[in-house]
Amino acid sequence: MTCHDPHDPHHPRDTLAQATFGRNRCLECHQPTACGEDDTRRQATLPLADSCTVCHMPQVDTDIPHIAFTHHHIAVHRKTSDTKSGLSDDSELKTIQDLSRFSDIERDRILGLGYYRLHFQRPWSHDRFLARADRLLASATKKISGDTVMTAARAEIAWEARRVAEAGRLADEVISSSHVEPETRAAALHVKVQILLERQNLRKAVPLLEELTRLRRNPIDWALLGHCHSKTGKTTEAIAAFEKVLTIAPGQGAIHQALAPLYQSAGDNALARKHRSEARRLPPGGFRPR
Repeated sequence: MTCHDPHDPHHPRDTLAQATFGRNRCLECHQPTACGEDDTRRQATLPLADSCTVCHMPQVDTDIPHIAFTHHHIAVHRKTSDTKSGLSDDSELKTIQDLSRFSDIERDRILGLGYYRLHFQRPWSHDRFLARADRLLASATKKISGDTVMTAARAEIAWEARRVAEAGRLADEVISSSHVEPETRAAALHVKVQILLERQNLRKAVPLLEELTRLRRNPIDWALLGHCHSKTGKTTEAIAAFEKVLTIAPGQGAIHQALAPLYQSAGDNALARKHRSEARRLPPGGFRPR
C-alpha cells in the first residue's frame, strides 16, 4: 500500500469513507475475529462501527488549533495516564529517561538547557522557564567549565534579563572559543549583535551579522544586516541583504518599504515604484525577532 491509496488527491474521501476504506484494507489480510478488543468497544467506534483505524491508527491532538496528527505506525496504541507534554501539573519538566547515572551537577545542566529551550516554545511561561534555566545553569557552571553550549544559553538568558554586561561577557567567551558548534556560535553571535545594535555600533555589528548569515538561514539576520548597511550608506549591500530577506520569507511589507528608497537612491525608479506598491499591498511583516 502506498501513501496515495488512502490519500488519493484526485478522489478525496470524507471521514466515513476514509474509515470504511481503512477497514476494508485491513480485512484483506486480517479476519474480524482476530481483533483482541471486546465487541462492545469495537461497535462504539466513530464514525464507523468496528473501525480498525480508530484503535490502530489513532489521531493525537497537537498544540496547533484544529490540527491533529494521525499515527501512521499501525500497531496497538495503549493510552497512557499522561497524554500531555513532558510537563507536570505545575509546569515542571519531567525526565522520560533515567538520569540516575548523572551527577547532580550534570542533571542541573540537562534540565537547565531543557528549560532554556522550552522557553522559546512556551511564551506564556517565558519568564518562569528562563528563571529556572538561569538558576540551574548558574549552579552547573560552578563545577563545569569550558561548556560553550551552556555559556551561550546563559548569554541569551542574561540578555533577556537585561543583564547586558554579563550577556556581552558570556557571548564574547563563546565567540573567542575554538571548535564551537555552528548553532552554539550563532546563538552567541545573536546576543552580541543585539548588544551592538542597542549601542548603535552598526559598523561593528556588520561582520558578526555576515557570519550569522553564513551559519544559518534566518530572514531576521538578513534584515538586520540590510538595516546596518542602509544606515551606514552602503546602498548596494543593503539592497542585496533586503532582497535576500524576501527570498527566504516573501510577503514582508516592511522590507519592500525599506527597499523602495534604496532603489530610488540607486537610480532604479521602476523597482522603487514596484516595491512601494508591494509595501502598500502587503502587511508590514510576518516574523518577529525573538
